[in-house]
Amino acid sequence: MGHGRIRVTLPAVRLFHARRSATFLAILAGACAGCADGRHTLRGENQAPLGVLEEPREGTTASPSFKVRGWAGDDRGIRAVRVFLDGELIGLAEFASDRADVTTVYPLFRHGTDRHGWEKTVETAPGPHTIRVEAVDTDGATSDLGTRRLVVSDHSS
Repeated sequence: MGHGRIRVTLPAVRLFHARRSATFLAILAGACAGCADGRHTLRGENQAPLGVLEEPREGTTASPSFKVRGWAGDDRGIRAVRVFLDGELIGLAEFASDRADVTTVYPLFRHGTDRHGWEKTVETAPGPHTIRVEAVDTDGATSDLGTRRLVVSDHSS
């Protein structure tokens, strides 16, 4: 029995798909009513990566050496997580921690691992600074993961 068209409209939910098609699990709010196995195929263009800059928090006072942390994922995989300090690229974050919570919500991000948590140590002079982080997927699509303003103190803490 063939499947008809479905339209899923849920606030703050993005659907991701692979190059030609992908199967997603419609696990939210019974979005796949009438489909026995809960799976449908979507077609479309590459989507930008998804993720969050979790640390530091906005307005934090930090020591001259501090960690920038968060998570990133994509249906095609992440090529890089770029960290900028005051508008200048200072390096790439490393994927350092497993985040099963991310792959539970976004199963297409798995790619054989739950390692979606990234981090980078930033070293800078005292004063006000801005951190910005972006993720790049394997096809080159880019997303901002967040921007934070913080003050670096002149004391190590």
